Amino acid sequence: AMPGLRAVARHESAIVTLQDRTLDRYAFDAEGRLQWLQTIDLARSGRDVATTWDAALVADGEGVSIYRIDDGSSLSTVETCGQARRVFVDWPLAYVVGLRSILVLDVTDPAAPVTVQTVEIVPGRHGTGTTAGCSRSWIDAGLDRLCDALGACGAFGRMAAAYDDRRLFLNVLGSLEVIDFRDGGAPVLAGSVPVGFVKDMVAERGFVYGNGVGRRSAIVAELPDGSWVAAGGHDVPAWVDGVVDVAPWSVRWERNRLEIARKQ
Repeated sequence: AMPGLRAVARHESAIVTLQDRTLDRYAFDAEGRLQWLQTIDLARSGRDVATTWDAALVADGEGVSIYRIDDGSSLSTVETCGQARRVFVDWPLAYVVGLRSILVLDVTDPAAPVTVQTVEIVPGRHGTGTTAGCSRSWIDAGLDRLCDALGACGAFGRMAAAYDDRRLFLNVLGSLEVIDFRDGGAPVLAGSVPVGFVKDMVAERGFVYGNGVGRRSAIVAELPDGSWVAAGGHDVPAWVDGVVDVAPWSVRWERNRLEIARKQ
């Protein structure tokens, strides 16, 4: 049991857990039991966490805050366009995702992160698109508040998203949007597949697995030509509700609870 648990991230052979304004780091013993290592107090309530070898990046209501793991000191904070809801690290880059924006940071020096690009997600009549830059309008602020009030942005404001192979997978208005950063320039909208409301998702090797409400699930697959299509459902929806692999352990988390299993 872990009251208030919001997110879990791998840190080398350990895990970091996010609970409101606290990060805790744990190692595993030979039987898979958690051994507490340290606690880091946060300046603001967090929504998601990701790590580099020496730092923890926490998405919160103001943006992304970066803390040194060794001593828990605050290194830097970067504001985002709208509220930051997810963060992914693919060294040396970090992708900070909001309701309508993506901020790409170079975190080679976590005390002085450098903005690589900002991207605005633009839903429209003909589907979702992206454009450089982002806005901080009262409309965006209102959408953030409405999303939280309706629970559409997930528990504690942590929206459904995934990252794999320099591609972000977002659930926007019931559609899975694939945003491709692999060419190093402006991101490309590589796919848009209706999946309905998704609570959480996992992406791996050309497939995206999403959990909907009422134990409904969906699979989206990449075709050889690079397009994405719906590929049916699956019968293990719990599998994609927040899983972190730390060999030989698989850690699944949900609100207030951690489960640890030995990988087969």
